[in-house]
Amino acid sequence: MPSTNPPSPPNPQQQQPPPPPPKTYTIAPHLSQYALPLNTFAAHQPADTFVVGAFIFSPNPSPQGPIPTTTSTAPKDPNPNPNPKASPLNTKTSPLNPNKNGPKTLLLQRSPHDSYPYHWEGPGGGIEPAQDATLLDGAAREVFEETGLRVVRFVDVVAVDRWKDKLHVISYDM
Repeated sequence: MPSTNPPSPPNPQQQQPPPPPPKTYTIAPHLSQYALPLNTFAAHQPADTFVVGAFIFSPNPSPQGPIPTTTSTAPKDPNPNPNPKASPLNTKTSPLNPNKNGPKTLLLQRSPHDSYPYHWEGPGGGIEPAQDATLLDGAAREVFEETGLRVVRFVDVVAVDRWKDKLHVISYDM
């Protein structure tokens, strides 16, 4: 009878998600309300659900050194328009700015198997109270999970949106 070896145990490093990003980012003073403990911030908006997004840009990249990145929070539309015409790009890469020395913005393309396939967006998602001590921590975590980048600093708030119902959709045609 041939001997068989039991299957090797799974590699624990392959099954565990990446570690959360360290909280080493800085914030502009006018963003201090977003650095309040999540339960304190939420107590003032008890009916709200918090979703964050990040706008990551490099104002003037330098070919001699690493590209500096800055981020700011922006609530993400919870019900984007699934209209395929709304996605102006159908390629894996986009020549949004052909000037190699000009400003750059990071966009992520959704998977073909995800909701709203092939749409472009910035990193973001829902706040996870078990992991995120503040809204800014949630934004930093989402950036890290979706891009592997660590937030260096939060510069400004791009937008704060509130909807009275869950049917509000921002649509666009290009």
